[in-house]
Amino acid sequence: MAGNDAFEKNIVKYQVYVTVCGLASTGPLCNLFYLSADISFSQLSFIEVTSLLVLTFFEVPSGALADLIGRKKNISLGCFLMGTEFILIAVGYNYQVFVLAAFIGGIGICLESGADDALLYDSLKKLNRENEFKKYLGKSNALFKMSVGITGLCSGYIYSYDQSLIFYFSGAVFLFLSAFILTTEETIDKKQKIAKKTNFIIQFLSLIKNSCQQLLNNKMLLWMLLFTGILTGVIRAHISIIRPSLLADALPNISYLGLVLAIAMTISSVISWNADRLSYRWPDKYVLMAFITIISIAFIGVGLVDGVLSIGFIFMVTVINAYKAVYLSAYWHSHFSDQERVTLSSIKQACHSLLGIFILMSIGGLTDRVGVQNASLTLGVAIVLIAILMLILKPKAQ
Repeated sequence: MAGNDAFEKNIVKYQVYVTVCGLASTGPLCNLFYLSADISFSQLSFIEVTSLLVLTFFEVPSGALADLIGRKKNISLGCFLMGTEFILIAVGYNYQVFVLAAFIGGIGICLESGADDALLYDSLKKLNRENEFKKYLGKSNALFKMSVGITGLCSGYIYSYDQSLIFYFSGAVFLFLSAFILTTEETIDKKQKIAKKTNFIIQFLSLIKNSCQQLLNNKMLLWMLLFTGILTGVIRAHISIIRPSLLADALPNISYLGLVLAIAMTISSVISWNADRLSYRWPDKYVLMAFITIISIAFIGVGLVDGVLSIGFIFMVTVINAYKAVYLSAYWHSHFSDQERVTLSSIKQACHSLLGIFILMSIGGLTDRVGVQNASLTLGVAIVLIAILMLILKPKAQ
């Protein structure tokens, strides 16, 4: 049994891990790179959908695998595949290679997502400090965004000099993280792992079944799953499809993109760092209302305002997205049991991905037909109407 010192080091290593992850961020440059290969918005949305399809079908099995064999092995393999994705993007310059890269990267995301936060949560729980999860997650997210901001200052200039170089660098960062995460202490008890080896397949299927039953038996969690899935899907579609073209049109040249990203990440990191304090002041119902209000205003603002002024509304999306990430992660982990933590997170993510497929395909086609600004305006109005309906149908907490 590992001592407390090993789990204390896990917390530090987790923060190092997420900070270095920020160096691999390409922001909107990835989708701009895709668009520079003369693909349409519909094709761009299909690349995103490819990743989401993989998330839908592989998320739950990969989550169950992390609960059975351990967190760090899943994260390591996931980072390796994401590194491969970026190298493929750099090497290839056509639609088919981009789709293949999205497929490989999607599997990598499946393996890594949920397992990384679970490693932090379980390490804190071993130390009887799980109530500090939101604080450490918020600060870690802030470090990630500061790292992204610093990278953003350089990435625009690098991209304008050599478009593929930034993707080679991102691939190398993920390959490094694949090895680094293996130095952490596993949070699953060794005795449990030995017992699980005898009936692995039976326990694998049982774990998924029990996790599904936990969600199905809780109407409030199911409602939250649907509500956050729609919200997350719309924000992702706006960031992936609408924002890159909007920034490219609003800025004098691509080198300014890094400055905008750095400012956005600075704002986002401040919100993430203080998310724990904000959460004590805002009850759940007010948080959800804030999500709806700010996102709808931002989307409508992007649709109505031209040029550089529209970037201000993009910053609004950045602010609410930063708080949403910390708030929802803490919410889900506090409602998930230890034995099924990553499996339950994976089921949640798979459901979000499935919703995201339909949202992305719809918004990609809509943007091709009506343009970037009109699509954003439509999204702003739609999210208000859908959210009002969802709040009316909200069940009582169990």
